Amino acid sequence: MDVLIVDDNTQVRASLARILERAGLHVDTAENGLAAYAEVQTHPYRVIVLDVQMPFMDGIEFYEELRLDYPELARRVVFVTAWTGEPGIRTFLEDTGRPFLEKPFDVVDFLRLVRRIGAH
Repeated sequence: MDVLIVDDNTQVRASLARILERAGLHVDTAENGLAAYAEVQTHPYRVIVLDVQMPFMDGIEFYEELRLDYPELARRVVFVTAWTGEPGIRTFLEDTGRPFLEKPFDVVDFLRLVRRIGAH
C-alpha cells in the first residue's frame, strides 16, 4: 500500500514514515500541501496522512483541492494535528467526516487507522 505523509515538521514526517515502512508500507513524504499536490498528480496513493497547519498550502487548502480534483483520494485522507482545540480547525475536521488523530497519538492507533483507510 502506498501512503503519502504531508507534514512540515521534518522529524514528524520521518517518524511517521519509519512507522509505516516498518509495517511494510511504501511511503512518500511532502513538506506542505503544494508539494503534496504535485505528488498526487503522478502517483495513486491509497492513504494520505495530512497535517493541518503548514506553510505555503496548509492541510485545509490541500484537502479542498483534493475534494475538487481527486474526490476519491480525498476520501482516503487521515488528518493528524496538534490544533484540534482551535474552534475553526475542529469544525473543519468534523465537517470533513474524515478521521483525525490529535498529536501526540498512539502509534498502534495510527497504524490501525492507516491500514483501515487503505483497505477501502
